[in-house]
Amino acid sequence: MSFELISLLILISFLLFILFSFSMRSGWLKLSKKYKDRSEFDGVIIKNISAKFVKNTYFNGILNIGVNDKFLHLSINPFFKLFTPSLLVPLEDLSLSIEKRNSIFKFKIKFKKSPDIFFCITKRNAEKLGLEI
Repeated sequence: MSFELISLLILISFLLFILFSFSMRSGWLKLSKKYKDRSEFDGVIIKNISAKFVKNTYFNGILNIGVNDKFLHLSINPFFKLFTPSLLVPLEDLSLSIEKRNSIFKFKIKFKKSPDIFFCITKRNAEKLGLEI
């Protein structure tokens, strides 16, 4: 095999490892077992936003969040989507609060059925989505 092919295989393996560990550390893989969604979402969606998930896992500009009167929709931009299917979470399965320790991502969204998993977004993005405490 040529050096270029070996380098490409190493790069692809490294990217797959990063995407998989990203999915595991953020809790996305665990959430997808309960809330995996394959349908088209109908509601307000904000694309390409940043958020802080558990264990200081940051989604920098790749997260899409949508809200309608019944559900919260979460998805990742297509390039990073390999281990992160779209999620559709009933609003009653969420608890909303303000995170005092974080200076940027203050609006905390926690999953009641998976209390160890949460994520924080900016208050501005929460207002755009119509989320309030």
